[in-house]
Amino acid sequence: MTPRNPTTPPRPTRWRGLLVNLGLLGATLAVCLVLVELGLRLATGSENTTVLYEPDPARIARMRPDLDLVIPDPFTREAVRLRTDARGDRIPEDGPPPEPPGTRRVVVYGDSNIAALYTAYANTYPARLAARLGPGFAVRNAGLYGA
Repeated sequence: MTPRNPTTPPRPTRWRGLLVNLGLLGATLAVCLVLVELGLRLATGSENTTVLYEPDPARIARMRPDLDLVIPDPFTREAVRLRTDARGDRIPEDGPPPEPPGTRRVVVYGDSNIAALYTAYANTYPARLAARLGPGFAVRNAGLYGA
């Protein structure tokens, strides 16, 4: 066994080196995610946020009631008509269908995949669900972009 020189620093253990490497990897991933988020926000912008939403203490935010806007898809620049009812839920372009007595109501809550702001209403999940359920059901789109 060779005696250790008191002037040379001790070698780090294998576990300590692994923890340092994992810490560096985590920090690098966090920085990359922040940069991607900033890039996406710069590319798509957030001009619709103040027009579309208002504060709601129960849900943090909600879509503004009685909207009737044409908004451009930030990626394709295709114009999409966006309408909301008095509650701020998204409704079809031609208005909500009448609900005969005995109609069962289904509310679909969710994020931007449910809200589908840049998609024609007929192609949204709640509209497709309503078509599958049939005439005895009324499906409300209560999706919130960014939820």
